[in-house]
Amino acid sequence: MKKIIICFFSLACLLLGCIKDDVGVSTAIIEAGDHIPAFSVVMDDGTTLNSSDLQKGIACIMFFDTSCQDCRDALAQMQQVYNSQSVNGVKFALISREESAESILLHWQENGYTMPYSAQNSREIYSLFAKSVIPRIYICKDGIVTATFSDTPAPTATGINSAIDALK
Repeated sequence: MKKIIICFFSLACLLLGCIKDDVGVSTAIIEAGDHIPAFSVVMDDGTTLNSSDLQKGIACIMFFDTSCQDCRDALAQMQQVYNSQSVNGVKFALISREESAESILLHWQENGYTMPYSAQNSREIYSLFAKSVIPRIYICKDGIVTATFSDTPAPTATGINSAIDALK
C-alpha cells in the first residue's frame, strides 16, 4: 500500500510539474517594430504627456505597480537607467497599472526615486500595450518600439542601457 501511495504521489507531481499556464501565448499587444499607440497621461508634476511627445528621439516607457516585487526590482534598475540616460535627452514615462498617486509617491519617497511617473487608477493606458504581466518596459525611437523587457528575464540597468545606447 505504501508503494502505491508513493507511486501515485510521484506520478501526480510529475504530471502537475509539466503544466505551465499560457505557454506560447503572447501577453503583449505592442512588440518591437510596432508604433506606440496614441495615449495621454498626466505626470506627477502636473504636466500632460502625449504619445506624440515621444515620437521624436529616444523614449523609455515602463508599466509598473509598486506592490509587485518584480516591479520594485525593475524600478530600482530603471532609476539607474534614468540617472544615466535622462541627461542625454532620453524621455521617460513610468506609468502605473491600477495604482493610486498616494501609493506611488510613498514608494518614490521611501526609495529616493526621481523618475517622472503617471498614476493611473485603471488599466486603460496599460491595455493599449499589453494584456497582462508587469513590469513591462518599452524602448522606442521616433515612436517605434525597438526593444521590450518584461518580468522574464528580469530587466537590468545594463540591458536597458544597452538597448538605449544601440539607438544613439
